[in-house]
Parts: sequence; structure tokens; C-alpha cells
Amino acid sequence: MDALITGAVIGIIGTLLGTIATGVINYILNRAQFMRDKIFKQKNLIQQKLEEIGLLIEDIDNTYGQLLATAVGHVTTGEKLESEIKPLPMIRLKMLIDYYAPGLKGLFQVLEQSQYNFGILFAESVKSEPSQKVRILELLFMANFQSKNIRQSLANAAT
Repeated sequence: MDALITGAVIGIIGTLLGTIATGVINYILNRAQFMRDKIFKQKNLIQQKLEEIGLLIEDIDNTYGQLLATAVGHVTTGEKLESEIKPLPMIRLKMLIDYYAPGLKGLFQVLEQSQYNFGILFAESVKSEPSQKVRILELLFMANFQSKNIRQSLANAAT
């Protein structure tokens, strides 16, 4: 009878150990899969946000082009300025860079300064005397070119 009880106890212990080992192995494998999925989703989210940064920079480029065309039209023909130029998405760009691409903060600060300089020159092109408008327009083109280089650097660093 002792052999029968010993065999039963060994069977029960073996079953319990097998169940525990299977549970531990499943936990480890599921945890590893969860971590891989989490890292994959994080990388995808960051990639999407970097692409959004690139799209915002493209949008800023288009707006700068509109502003420049408006300034040229105003200086050369004296036509009124468009009031429907859409605002630059600088706040959204700053938020994305701060959170998803903190390494680009330096370039963004340079872009903000460039935007400020461009704005000053744009305002000067509107209110200046006719004799100074051509010179201010030249400076505006140079400021746009510098800003374009900064925006291009920022877009390249983001992608």
C-alpha cells in the first residue's frame, strides 16, 4: 500500500510541478511578447510623429512661399496684402519636437529666430518707402533662403 501511496504522491507532485513550470514559462513568454509589442508600437508612434514634423515643415515652407509672393506682389504692383494667409503651425511643431524629437530643439530655436527676422523684414517691405522696397525685398529673399535651409535641415534631421 505504501508503494501505491508513494506513486500517487509522486504523480500529484509531478503534475503540480509541471503545471507551475508551464505557468512560469507562459508568463515569461507572454511578458517578452508584450514588451516586443510595446517597443514596436512606440517606434511606430515616434516614426509617425517624425513624419508629422516633416509635413508641418512642408506646410511652413508653403506659407513662406505665399508670404514671399505676397510681398513681391505688393512691392512690384502695389496690390493689397492677402489676409487669408494661414498661420504657421509653430506651436504644434514645437510640441512635437519637445516631446518626440528633443534633439531637434536647437534647430527649432534657430528656425524661430529666422521666422522672427523674416517677419520683421516682411513688415518693413509693406510699410517702407518705394525707394527702399527693392532692397528690403532682396533682404526678404535672403531671409527666406536662410530660413529654407534651416527648415530643410530640420526636416532632414526629423526623417
